[in-house]
Amino acid sequence: MRSRWFRSMLVLVFTMALVAAACGGDDNGASDGASGGASGGGGTQDLLAKIEADGVIRVSTDPAYPPQSYLNPDTGEYEGFDIDVATEIAKRLGVDVAWEAPSWDLIIAGSWNDRWDMSVGSMTVTPQRAEVLYFTPAYYYTPAVVAVHQDNTTIQDVATDLDGKTIGVAAGTTYDYFLQKTLEIPGYTFDFIIDDCSHRAAETSISFWHLFHDHLRPGGIYAIEDWGTGYWSDFGDRGEGMVGFVKSLVDECGRNDRERGSWGGRSAARSEIASLTVMPGLAIARKP
Repeated sequence: MRSRWFRSMLVLVFTMALVAAACGGDDNGASDGASGGASGGGGTQDLLAKIEADGVIRVSTDPAYPPQSYLNPDTGEYEGFDIDVATEIAKRLGVDVAWEAPSWDLIIAGSWNDRWDMSVGSMTVTPQRAEVLYFTPAYYYTPAVVAVHQDNTTIQDVATDLDGKTIGVAAGTTYDYFLQKTLEIPGYTFDFIIDDCSHRAAETSISFWHLFHDHLRPGGIYAIEDWGTGYWSDFGDRGEGMVGFVKSLVDECGRNDRERGSWGGRSAARSEIASLTVMPGLAIARKP
């Protein structure tokens, strides 16, 4: 099976409706720094105090969503990236974790009715979900992909080649909203972004310029790892690959001289990149 990248980035976050409440949620939707609202009463400090007093935080998760979360049939234990994140949260609170596995619809509906305290499940923030859930800032970004059969050579550009095609997608998910063109993701900004994703030029260019423009604060640092894959003959990237992409960033840094064109020429052009440092395996761009 092969995949084709969407031309948009999905912001995935974990929701905290108990720690939603712990961060200031109550029946009036009051908030102490978190976004959104949550159903379920009780003062925020009372809820956090209850978790600490009980020594347990109840976390909802998906038992069949690898590699983020899944129930290992051999060990009977939950495993995955989101499981590790939730476990670390509990560790820092000094409490144990009790796992719950409600349906996705129940989690995003917000009517938790004190059945679990927190959901760590790679959930995309949307305005609709934020009306009933409190969200932390995003803890990672990831592109979405279209998967096609390995023999399919007709789907090369998802912006055009999917027109008129039948697409399988889970209802009520970020991907469903994206295809219906109703997806809205509130913006987040960061001081530092590390891009260690596909190591392929086309996808890295999409993610770089999207995140650099829309989510990196002025003066922020963007680090691109493993750009040297463009030198590998067996990596399978087209053209110069990541090496060519890094060269395009050098061209962007030289925009003033490039558009001036001669010693006596003039140009008011200014690069979108304040500085670029390139070293083996790592390129670091700073935003003006």
